Amino acid sequence: EASIRTVVIVATISHKKDMRLKARTLLDNIFEINLRCSASECAKRDYKGLYLSAKLEELDLFPGITEPYETSDFPDLTINTERTSISECANTLYREVSLFLGIGS
Repeated sequence: EASIRTVVIVATISHKKDMRLKARTLLDNIFEINLRCSASECAKRDYKGLYLSAKLEELDLFPGITEPYETSDFPDLTINTERTSISECANTLYREVSLFLGIGS
């Protein structure tokens, strides 16, 4: 009999350590992924212009610009999206999450 697993992926900007620690206490089997990228590179990729708006003080509480981003002490996986190709990031993500779920080799 095959067991059915439900995998939920939640993409958030949890810029405070305590937010991520709270998630770890509330959820079972959490796998925290830190996508590392400098604010200047994120601004280059920002097609909505939010980084510029934050720099012009039109937005409050913008992580990395008007609000500090507190890095995790022990994320389960860190992917440097600034130095790694999209394909390599995707392959790393798939491999590591598969191992975490017990379906990878």
